[in-house]
Amino acid sequence: MTDGRLTGMGDRCNELAGGLERFMNLRRIIICCTLMLSSIVAVADARDEFRQGIEAFRAGDYATAVTQFQAAERAGMRDARLSFNLGSSFFKLGDLDAARERFLAIANDPTWGALAQYNLGLIDERQGYMEAAESHYRAALTRTDSEQIRSLAQHKLGETPRRVPYDAEPGWTGFASFGSGFDDNVVLTADPSVLDVSDEGDAFVSALLGASRYLTGSYDGGVRLDLGASGEAYRDLDDYNAASALFGLAFTKRLGGWFIDTGIRGDVASLGENPFTSSGTYRLRAYHPITENTGIQLRGEASYISGASEYDYL
Repeated sequence: MTDGRLTGMGDRCNELAGGLERFMNLRRIIICCTLMLSSIVAVADARDEFRQGIEAFRAGDYATAVTQFQAAERAGMRDARLSFNLGSSFFKLGDLDAARERFLAIANDPTWGALAQYNLGLIDERQGYMEAAESHYRAALTRTDSEQIRSLAQHKLGETPRRVPYDAEPGWTGFASFGSGFDDNVVLTADPSVLDVSDEGDAFVSALLGASRYLTGSYDGGVRLDLGASGEAYRDLDDYNAASALFGLAFTKRLGGWFIDTGIRGDVASLGENPFTSSGTYRLRAYHPITENTGIQLRGEASYISGASEYDYL
């Protein structure tokens, strides 16, 4: 009897365990289906909010469009199309900083990036940042195969329509200047008794080179590398040949209505075959446009300059 009761209890325990396992599996299936259903509902809600935002925008009700697009975002919609429409709505409302933030977020998107760059140009132009606006228009021009966007950008740049390779990307910008002449007072002193060559002249050639490239970002906010070099060489008085080189990093950012450009720079210079000076400079430039052609500019710099030991007497 005892063995029979134990066997019966064991069977009931096994049945109970099997029932619990089936219940847990069913519970997992129900939870999974509930999550899937919730996701489907959330996607449907996001699409509905987005559709209502489009309708409000087309009706000219840009405040409602922003509200609906933001509701779609809260419902889980995350794509470049939503950011673009939010940026366009903010632009129509005159909230240029909010519009800029949305367009910058998709500036490198393969589908919406070129149009976002064009709109960033419109924002900069409206705020008086003409150089930055031109940069965005050129980015729009070189990053699209859409004839409509290309035509709009060309119109803003005042260019004759032309084909631009789709894969052309903005890179280095720079300048180069070369010259030659004759200097009748190489040492730049009016007193011939100071140095016996002070009134001696000589022919020379000169060069000035500069280049820069944004390592990250752009005018709106980024890190820029600046490089430069210059030199002047005399035909006979080579003791007065001069050369210099600079390396700098600049950081750009928009702060309210101000465009901030700040950075550090290192310079080295030589005279003849000897080192002359080395220096380090911190500079700050701030610009705030008032109208398209006027603005307030503040700038300053602090430098530390060290002369080579050969010129301690100076």
